[in-house]
Amino acid sequence: MTAILDLARRARLRGLLAGQLSNGTEVWQAHRARTTVPPLRFRNGQVLFHGAGDAPVFLFFEIFANACYRRQFTVSQPGDTIVDIGANIGAFTLDCAARFPSVRIEAYEPDPRAFGILQGNIAANHLESRVRAYAEAVGRAPGVLDLWSSGGSLIATGYPHASEATATSAACPMVDLRTVVARAGGTAAVVKIDAEGAEADILEGGRDVVRSVEQFVGEYHEDRVPDVVARCRSTFEQSGFAFTLACSRRCGPLFRARRID
Repeated sequence: MTAILDLARRARLRGLLAGQLSNGTEVWQAHRARTTVPPLRFRNGQVLFHGAGDAPVFLFFEIFANACYRRQFTVSQPGDTIVDIGANIGAFTLDCAARFPSVRIEAYEPDPRAFGILQGNIAANHLESRVRAYAEAVGRAPGVLDLWSSGGSLIATGYPHASEATATSAACPMVDLRTVVARAGGTAAVVKIDAEGAEADILEGGRDVVRSVEQFVGEYHEDRVPDVVARCRSTFEQSGFAFTLACSRRCGPLFRARRID
């Protein structure tokens, strides 16, 4: 039975790649062989470049195929702003740009190498007029964040486990949520947070501007910050939001919050 389920899972994954990527077979073969995966070339014309230490196939399933973030929010007004905190190499940014062609996107990524690839993906997809990218972390207060990146760009964090803190860190400039909202024009339709432990600090530090955002969706990391859910829930509920955990086997530990007007 286990073998049958594994075959079915592989068939599903391969089918999803082939359905959305013009080079899906090539990507699948490289992934299975653990060789260098080529850039992901989407049938809608988009391309996602990546580098060593990135996880393009994981990002494909999380962001594009399973729509882990996108199905947690709605965008209804032309010209709405979506903020991508923890943009990594730009998968969520590209997905939003394709799915919501009238939105503006503000993308934040502190990891210098990942930020360079993010910039390249914005340019390669001709999104310079719609996307602004910032080589900054977002946290409780403006300053500098020590960022550890021992296991690839997806898990670069300012909240390392003891084993991660032995690696070399990079000092990254950091802004707070007030700055993020101000740059977005004073309001945002959606703020997505994938900040490897910083989610509660971001929200608590920007408590006075939280209501300037209609919806939040994010990934939470209890292994790094054990009380993160309670802290996020408290901030949102005190600010007049409906807060819900949106966990699933395919998408992992997510939360969503919608402002109650």
